[in-house]
Amino acid sequence: MENIYRKYYFLSQNQLKTIFERGKQPITSDLIGWEFIGVNIGVLTKVLGIRKFFKVFTINIEGDAVIGYNLKAQQNGLDEPHLKSLMTNNTDGYYHVSEDGSSKTLLIDYGYHQANAKFSPVRLLRDYLVEVEPDIYLGKAYLKFFSFFVPLTYFVLRKYQKRLD
Repeated sequence: MENIYRKYYFLSQNQLKTIFERGKQPITSDLIGWEFIGVNIGVLTKVLGIRKFFKVFTINIEGDAVIGYNLKAQQNGLDEPHLKSLMTNNTDGYYHVSEDGSSKTLLIDYGYHQANAKFSPVRLLRDYLVEVEPDIYLGKAYLKFFSFFVPLTYFVLRKYQKRLD
């Protein structure tokens, strides 16, 4: 199987921007119940130990909203398989998913999910997601300070496995 991460990891910011702009809005129901494996693009994410991760999409207990959470991954090589972190608590950020009314993206919003600590920096994260190939998604992460959005990095997600929970 082609290493989909290599395909995107070494592209320039301008190339990623072009691909992102050509992407299509993901169908939310195609995400629900799936675990994705992901890679944050950029040298800094490797240095910070956040290059590899898992992202899970599910539905809230009331059944009326798409939510999800990230799982920490072992930070092995880009060509090595994704492995869950061995840490006891490997959940890293809960989010709500909605259509972004102003564009063709999905918004992954960490700001208001009650499972995130009130003053946790994760609450500042906002991700915008597009589908760029079947079951392959390109995201762009931002920090939101009041009404300002600071771009952080792009990331790539690949549909990995159906969740049983």
